[in-house]
Amino acid sequence: MAAVAEQNVDLDAIEAEAREQVDALREDRARLALDGLSDPDAAGELLVVEARLAEAEDALERVGLARRESDRRGVEARSQAERDLQAAALAEGQRLQGERVKAAQAVDQAAEQWVAAVGEYQRVSHEQAAQFRAAGRRVSAPNGWPVEASLAYFMARGRVRDVLERLPVIQPRNRRPLVATISPGKPAKQ
Repeated sequence: MAAVAEQNVDLDAIEAEAREQVDALREDRARLALDGLSDPDAAGELLVVEARLAEAEDALERVGLARRESDRRGVEARSQAERDLQAAALAEGQRLQGERVKAAQAVDQAAEQWVAAVGEYQRVSHEQAAQFRAAGRRVSAPNGWPVEASLAYFMARGRVRDVLERLPVIQPRNRRPLVATISPGKPAKQ
């Protein structure tokens, strides 16, 4: 089967030509039908016209078949292109899975280190508060919000917005590095 590039086939032009030929041959057949009953030459010409008409109608039918096949191939080509895009997206997603696992491991490792650092910060803060109280200074008890504010600050600075939006509510004005929240305490009121 020879494949013909669809760009080289103008189905509209072929259909218009075949339809014009069918219409003209039908007029000729109608004109010859009466004369063919009494005139043998007209009857012979009628047979030729009817044969040509049958060929022209077949050609017109083939154009319809060709158009349907062209449409089917177009749908198939679009479907194949979509399948190819989906396959490429799946392959890229599978390739990225390894990177995502590595990134998740890095986040877990950093989170573990962060938790250890926060634990050390809390330990030192409580010890410092106890020492300041022993020295007669007024100190508020260490709490967790500065730690959350610090995390929110660095996430905002790193443009990790989708995660930041899911964190506990820390107003942007309160987001700052943890070190910026440390004060040496105030002398106790006498």
